[in-house]
Amino acid sequence: MRVEPVHFESKMHPRRAMWAAHWTAALALLIASAQPALAQVDDEAYIVVKVKKAITISGDEITDAMIVITGGKIEAVGKKVDYPSDSYVIDASDLVAMPGMIDPRTSIGLPRLNRSGNQSHKKLTDVYYPPDDDTYEKLLESGYVLLGLNPPGGGMPGQMLLQTTHQPKEREGLKDAGLVRVVFTRPAMDKRLLRETLKQAQAEIDKEKEATSKPTTTSAPAARSQPTSQPATQPTSGPASKPAASKPAATKPAAAKVRPELEPWIALLKKDPAFAAQIEFARASDVIHFADVVKDVEFNRTFAFAGFEISDVHNVVDHALLGGADAIIALPPNLPNMPLTVNPYNPAKRFIEAGCTVTLFPLSDSVQEHERMRERLALLVRNGLPRGDALKAVTLNAAKYLKIEKEYGSIEKRSGPI
Repeated sequence: MRVEPVHFESKMHPRRAMWAAHWTAALALLIASAQPALAQVDDEAYIVVKVKKAITISGDEITDAMIVITGGKIEAVGKKVDYPSDSYVIDASDLVAMPGMIDPRTSIGLPRLNRSGNQSHKKLTDVYYPPDDDTYEKLLESGYVLLGLNPPGGGMPGQMLLQTTHQPKEREGLKDAGLVRVVFTRPAMDKRLLRETLKQAQAEIDKEKEATSKPTTTSAPAARSQPTSQPATQPTSGPASKPAASKPAATKPAAAKVRPELEPWIALLKKDPAFAAQIEFARASDVIHFADVVKDVEFNRTFAFAGFEISDVHNVVDHALLGGADAIIALPPNLPNMPLTVNPYNPAKRFIEAGCTVTLFPLSDSVQEHERMRERLALLVRNGLPRGDALKAVTLNAAKYLKIEKEYGSIEKRSGPI
């Protein structure tokens, strides 16, 4: 049965509102009270959301804004926009819209894994099952619409899986390849592993270049046939000569198969834009050790300071790999004290001032810490972090960390979903 267009005057449940746009910028309206008719809206229908203010993140904030969504993407956003007369209109004019929050690194909902060494080729798709409780529903209600799931383990335990918190059981993940996790928190072991991996991957690249630079060997040309006007045999005083044996064609030896755990690193060293290494540190000294291994080796990478030992990161804020390179940095929303003092400092603010792009993730994988994230953001703002930077840290910058900023993290016209 066809459902007639509905004009929503009352408030609406957040899951229904985010359903309308989670394919694109993951629009979070944080509204209450469901309207069941919206569940039957056709995917290609136009949905218009009227809000008191749209915090676009990528541009200016728009008061009395209208957001037009169709076909799984944002078609337009502005103060006055045109839309078809039969559009589904959601009147949330007393509410503020902003992109849904993104957790750039978490293991919530993942099984316990004990991976170690170089397992960079392994994905989470085969072992991931969405929680069968209300975990994701609570994350969605707290404002989180997308999770960057980290493969647990040490060394190089695998590649991240990007997962929505909306209807996760109906999806196998938005992206399950290209983001290689590297845990660099045990210098003695991790330096040796990374150094050997880079060396072996580069050796495979060199072998490939050498093989492609060699000229291809062709078989000897066939002997010319004699003209038909001449007799088949010519008289000769000497003994008959043996026919020349044809030279066999040289065959190119089959290339040795590349070990699967090296393939992501070969892609990284070739600077494949679809690949990036997510390097995790526990303390400032880990950055020095990492720099000692990579030296001038270039590959696409971002960095995360995980755990509770980040009180000394002020020592490397301006390091050539971080602030000196305008790196993308993931941090917990901590306010640690300067060493031997009771004076707190704001690592997120310091990295931003150094030129870095900063994203923030909850202090733990618990639902409670995801629910407290806005409170912790407010505390960072109270201690000097600009409001706009705080909002970007859990939306657009998180999308940049996960290499999906073209589809997520802001309210703007989109070319299409992932």
